[in-house]
Amino acid sequence: MSLTSDKFRIAQVGCGGICPAWMDVWTKHPDVEVVVLIDIIPEHAEQIRDRYRLDMPIFTTLTEARKTVDFDLVCDTATPDAHAAIFHEALDLGCNVLSEKPLAENMEDARQMVERAARETKTFAVMQNRRYLNTIRATRDMIKQIGPVGYAGTDFFIGAHFGGFRDIMAYPLLLDMAIHTFDQVRFLLQADAVAVYCKSFNPQGSWYQGDACAVAIFEMDNGAVFCYRGSWCADGPQGSWQGIWRIQGDKGAVEWDGENLPQGSIVDADEGFIRPTRPLEQPPLWENGTHPEAHAGCLTHMIAALKAGHEPETIGHDNIKSLAMVLAAIESAESGQRVLL
Repeated sequence: MSLTSDKFRIAQVGCGGICPAWMDVWTKHPDVEVVVLIDIIPEHAEQIRDRYRLDMPIFTTLTEARKTVDFDLVCDTATPDAHAAIFHEALDLGCNVLSEKPLAENMEDARQMVERAARETKTFAVMQNRRYLNTIRATRDMIKQIGPVGYAGTDFFIGAHFGGFRDIMAYPLLLDMAIHTFDQVRFLLQADAVAVYCKSFNPQGSWYQGDACAVAIFEMDNGAVFCYRGSWCADGPQGSWQGIWRIQGDKGAVEWDGENLPQGSIVDADEGFIRPTRPLEQPPLWENGTHPEAHAGCLTHMIAALKAGHEPETIGHDNIKSLAMVLAAIESAESGQRVLL
């Protein structure tokens, strides 16, 4: 990427919802400068401008903004239904794109976006903030001690009263949230899904119009089975936004509560009805605990990759594999059949 100045000049598109999580990073990052705010509801952009005490224009489209403002990087935090249109408009203007998840709402749009980014040699990366936690990095490292993984499972139970667009989505849990968990299992196992059977439903007492619960069984290309159990209408005891995990290898298992460092044990003898075990070694923290985490970690990595001229970890042509898990799970839920990815 060729910079128009010594910093990446950002057009921030979509100023509601998750936008502050990005702006918290951009307003402190030495290598970026937000130069314009864009939202179809100008009041949302005005709120962001006032919140961060910014002095910049506001527009409703990228094309309109480009007539008076120069920018080379588009950051898309709009609603999922707008991601494809924003991507194509950004590439029409010659920009690279960093986007909130999901990459797109359907595989046709996603493939077209990934193929166009490759064809025009533009960077298109997607936010997967849960990859950038010390605890998940430690979990991935600990898994290496338990031998080949045969099973991974997670429970995700959160009573999320958002209001807004999620309340009327057909599959709010699967389409808007499960992308995180499905991307996490790809990250943890370093494997991709090849098939899924999914049952989704909306239980009594749910405040969502669409299915807020799902159970999915994925077959992974390394031979492991991944079981996902989730609910976004789970009032009462709350789980972790990262899920509560167990990863079973042929020598032992790792458990991660989604918040703290993982724990695990490995078989220590070959006799006994239940084999005796010893604790797994705790791996060192990711970059000694100095790397930013969550949104800050992902965005920092994206900018570092752009500066160095290499692909971010969450590049679109890889992230589409996580989206494929989401859309295949929805297809299975609708058809009642096992679906190949």
